[in-house]
Amino acid sequence: MTKTRMAWLVTAIGLAMIGCGGDDGADVDAGDSDTLDLGNEACMPENGPFTSEIDNPYLPFDVGSVHKLEGLEGGTDYACFRVVVPGDTADVGGVTALVVEKIGCVDGGVEEPEAEYFAQAPDGTVCIFGDGEWEAGQDGYEAGLFMPGSPAVGMIFERVHGPDGVETGEITELGVSFETPAGLLDDTMTVAEEDSEEAGVSLKRYARDIGEIFDDGIVLVSY
Repeated sequence: MTKTRMAWLVTAIGLAMIGCGGDDGADVDAGDSDTLDLGNEACMPENGPFTSEIDNPYLPFDVGSVHKLEGLEGGTDYACFRVVVPGDTADVGGVTALVVEKIGCVDGGVEEPEAEYFAQAPDGTVCIFGDGEWEAGQDGYEAGLFMPGSPAVGMIFERVHGPDGVETGEITELGVSFETPAGLLDDTMTVAEEDSEEAGVSLKRYARDIGEIFDDGIVLVSY
């Protein structure tokens, strides 16, 4: 790894730990709990029809796209992965979902892709119906709400809803700038993820018209 690339990784970790939280973020009325607590309702089967064409501004999955992220995961260990959209679909959880492949790097080579299954609700919400370890409608799992259709700061939603607990996401920043090795991105969102079965919070960042750009220290380098 070059010194320049390492400097980028260290900078990204520092930005994640500091957080912005200034006047650039959008604000909503924190007392409007019905608006902010989304659960996973939009992803229930009765709220379809769902489509495998996903064009949510903060999580678009364009067929043929390849995004690469790398960095110090959790601020310690180097990791990298690619997000690939080959254009395949699969019947999962009673819907036709888009297959998105997450391919990690191992010892200079590549891992077997891990498939994730997404579909979009009529209001633009992106739902996840499985990720290789679980599938909606099986073993007590329900579809998760991965990205709201009309995001606002303070929204909380269930990304994974399983028999033993949930993994939630909370939008903590919206409309802020974030610098990556792939360039300065002007309109980004920060989501704090928390698993009811595990301690700690991890940060994810998404950029308008691009998608995921940061995953707990792993940052976008090309797209």
